[in-house]
Amino acid sequence: MRPLKLQVEGFTCYRERQEIDFERLKLFAIAGPTGAGKSTLLDAITFALYGQIPRMGSRNLDEFISLGAKEASVALDFELHGGRRYRVARTMRRSGAKKAQLEELRESGPQPLQDGVTAVNQALTPLLGLRYETFVQAVLLPQGKFAEFLQGDKGKRREILRELLRLGVYEEMRKRAESRKRELETELKTLDQRLEQDYGEATAENLAAQEAEEAALVAQCAQAEVEAGRLAQEAQRLNALWALQAELAAKRRALEGKEAERGKVESDRKRAQRARRAAALRPYLERVSRAAAERDERRGEEAGAVTAERARLAGKEQARAALAEATEAAAEVPALRTRREELLAVLPLLPERDRVEQSAKGLQAELAKERAEAGRQREEAEKSRADERRLAERLAALVERQAALGYDGARHERLLGLREPAGELRRVRPELRTVSERLGAQREALEAARRESAAAAVGLEEAEQAVRAARSADMAADLRRHLHAGDNCPVCGQLVDVLPEVAPGADVGALERAEKAARVASDGARTRLASAESALREREGRREELTGLAARLEALLRESAPELGGDEAPEEATLAALEEIDQQSRERQAIEKEWNALEMQRREAEGAAQRAADAAAHAEKAGTRLEQELAAARERLAEYGERIAAAGSADPQRDKGLLERRIEGLTNVFEKARQAAEQAEAGWREAAQTLAVAQSARQAADLAAEEAAESAERESRTAGFQGEEEARAAALAAEELAALEAGIERYERDVQALRAAIEGLEERLGGARVDEEQVRAASESEGRAREELRALVGGRHRLAERLEALRAAVAKAAKLRQERTEVAGRQALQAELALELRSDRFQQHLLDEAFQQLVAGASVRLRQLNERYSLHFSDDAFVVLDHDHGGEQRSADTLSGGETFLASLALALELSEQVQQAAGAVRLDSLFIDEGFGTLDPETLDVVAGAIEALSAGERMIGVISHVAELHRRLPARLEVRPGPQGSRVELVEAG
Repeated sequence: MRPLKLQVEGFTCYRERQEIDFERLKLFAIAGPTGAGKSTLLDAITFALYGQIPRMGSRNLDEFISLGAKEASVALDFELHGGRRYRVARTMRRSGAKKAQLEELRESGPQPLQDGVTAVNQALTPLLGLRYETFVQAVLLPQGKFAEFLQGDKGKRREILRELLRLGVYEEMRKRAESRKRELETELKTLDQRLEQDYGEATAENLAAQEAEEAALVAQCAQAEVEAGRLAQEAQRLNALWALQAELAAKRRALEGKEAERGKVESDRKRAQRARRAAALRPYLERVSRAAAERDERRGEEAGAVTAERARLAGKEQARAALAEATEAAAEVPALRTRREELLAVLPLLPERDRVEQSAKGLQAELAKERAEAGRQREEAEKSRADERRLAERLAALVERQAALGYDGARHERLLGLREPAGELRRVRPELRTVSERLGAQREALEAARRESAAAAVGLEEAEQAVRAARSADMAADLRRHLHAGDNCPVCGQLVDVLPEVAPGADVGALERAEKAARVASDGARTRLASAESALREREGRREELTGLAARLEALLRESAPELGGDEAPEEATLAALEEIDQQSRERQAIEKEWNALEMQRREAEGAAQRAADAAAHAEKAGTRLEQELAAARERLAEYGERIAAAGSADPQRDKGLLERRIEGLTNVFEKARQAAEQAEAGWREAAQTLAVAQSARQAADLAAEEAAESAERESRTAGFQGEEEARAAALAAEELAALEAGIERYERDVQALRAAIEGLEERLGGARVDEEQVRAASESEGRAREELRALVGGRHRLAERLEALRAAVAKAAKLRQERTEVAGRQALQAELALELRSDRFQQHLLDEAFQQLVAGASVRLRQLNERYSLHFSDDAFVVLDHDHGGEQRSADTLSGGETFLASLALALELSEQVQQAAGAVRLDSLFIDEGFGTLDPETLDVVAGAIEALSAGERMIGVISHVAELHRRLPARLEVRPGPQGSRVELVEAG
């Protein structure tokens, strides 16, 4: 995570909106006086990302809202590895309400992702890849938290490294392996159950037995099929003869039936001949029918025309009578129109009268309302003035209380800058006393070690001499054993006359062991002497270091706070004065907070009084205006009433409507009566004309019908019929005649076909005969053979199905056994993987390796910062090796404040570097350090600055909070935090 832009408003010392652009920064300092708000910038970043603040956690966060502000807001734009950018914004109010929003910043604009505190918190942690605790240990190192990774809880330390290196993936892999192992165990049980329950009979022996049974059935089926075929052929031959005999009998019976129909066929033939003669007369007969129909139709039209003419005549008479009545009534219309014009003259006055009357009522109500509002506002103004006077008295009392405190802000700022030196001096003095008290004991130990070393050296010399003497005596004794009188001495070469006496030999081995013990004692004494000398030098150096540091701190305190006098313990006086002025500051802030609240209330009361007075005056002025308007409205109402009364109508609008409806009704009745009379006259004339035409058409139709009847009667007698009626009776429809003739022809064909078929069947039989018993016996024999064959074939099919199922089962069982072998192998693999990935084995090994690599790199960095110490990781804890004391190992908790800072810084820098380089680890694109630079001497500070500069060689952002000017000058840029009356402001200052 790399910050891009931070916006804060109403957040502790940042009352007014401040915007800090980090995008161009890489290595920079955050500078400013104590209490200006340097660390608050890191608090704001942490609050934006996690809703927590290192100094407070997630509780009592409303204390970070600026004095006098109702809410605090923080917005942070940041970029993740890969280039994706996001914005998180949070707001908290004094009421306790909190808001949070998360957006992704895209080229097309902000894209909302989450809304609400809970939703944003749940989304940000996986997005960042860091929990809050890990973030404040690996990215942001706040005051009071710097040494936690070095000296803190080992479990929390391991959890932080596990998260940074994403070693949790191995725990997830172990859980998945465990889950997969259980799934495979269940699968194995299922496979075993299936093999036992479903495939217990699926064996090779059962398969071979059923295959032999199938072969025997196949042979039986073949033999039965041959016999069934022979019997079928015999039954088929007898059935064919029996069918021919039956068909011949049926044909003979059919021919006899046809001969019985001969008489009816001859009668149909005669009927068809008469119909043919009658068909020639059809045009004459049809002409008679058409003429008769035409005559009947014309007679009907004539009767209808007579009825219509009589009805039209009666309607004409009624319409004339109605017109005369309507003409008489319409004579009233001119007088009615004159009265309507009189009423129209006063109608425009009615809406104006109603409007003025309604306006008068509204003015009356509004006047009463304004008078009541004026009274209420006067009471409200008096009440607000009383509140204003009461609040002014309380404000004056607060001013007196604040003046009585005697608070000096400049002195407070100066003392705040001395808190850390005073605390350091308070810690140094006891250590200095302890070191001084132990120097005497260490000098005595050194003298004892010197005496012990000298005595051990003397003892070693004596032991060495004894060994040399014993070895010489032993060599002489050895020469004596091989020397004889008269021999030359092998040492001096002279003749030996008399052999010397041999002294008893010493125990050389015992003397050599004594010499070795004396040498070990001497070496141990020298080592203890060197250790005592080194410890004394270290203690003296430590006393000198502490004495110098105490002197520098004391001088700083006395120089910076001369008003504290010549107290022997200026740090205690400083801290006591600081505690006293802190208390004054808290009381002053409480008074300011109360004063601001009361002043706001007083101003609100003052404004409310003025607003109420203005509102009362406005209401009184409005009442006067309304009284004038009401009087004018009442005068207009009286004038309109007189003019309307002169029209002689209580309701002119209603009377006008009645007159208009009466005029319209009379006019409409007259017009409708006139139109009806004209229409009735035209209808009667049209009906008379229609009647004349109908009578002429009926006469022509009568003449045509008589002529057609005479012609038909004459032609019928000529054709051999007695008359028209007989000809009509003999006629048949064309379809009926065609069907009659077709039946006659079909009868002749059927008779000829039956005679030919009988001759053919007799020829095919050739005199052979078979009875029903022979046919039935042959059919039964064939049926029994077929039934037996079907039984055999069915058995063979069932056996084949069972055999096929058995073959499939055998194959499936083999496949399941193979599958079980594979599943068992996978289950064993997952079990082994889960075992190896357990947190107390593989993960523990990875963490141990990571800690060893971390400590190795941090040791190199620490030796560059302070040659005296290096780090070591043992028994799940950090220890230091003191190279000034021969590499003595001791707990990291024994380091001084400055040494602890250097060791913690080395760990922090190496942790950031290794996490940055580890494949798959969390990307740490930024690092903020907020502690300890003021305790470093110039030489060490220079080394620390160099280490920080080297760490920023990559793409990471490094921010350092410090008031050390020398460190500011080493860094290419700084964010200068400047306090002011309206809150702190932040300005970017670039080097050069």
